[in-house]
Amino acid sequence: MGNANLRKEKFTNLSDMEIGAFYTAKDSPATESPLPLPGDYPYTRGVQETMYRGRLWTMRQYAGFGSAKDSNERYKH
Repeated sequence: MGNANLRKEKFTNLSDMEIGAFYTAKDSPATESPLPLPGDYPYTRGVQETMYRGRLWTMRQYAGFGSAKDSNERYKH
């Protein structure tokens, strides 16, 4: 995964532990079957290789949330 399009150099959790770009079955012995890499079909990890490390969520995820009035209030929130 290329780092050129990432929003931040380092991603951490609330305990300031670094969060990896993605994890594979090698990272967790409890994983039964390997998942495809991010950006690969069937997109179980998202359609973009870097997902939201490169771009923030956009409001279109909320489109159709309740009525038109409810959606409009959410956009303004």
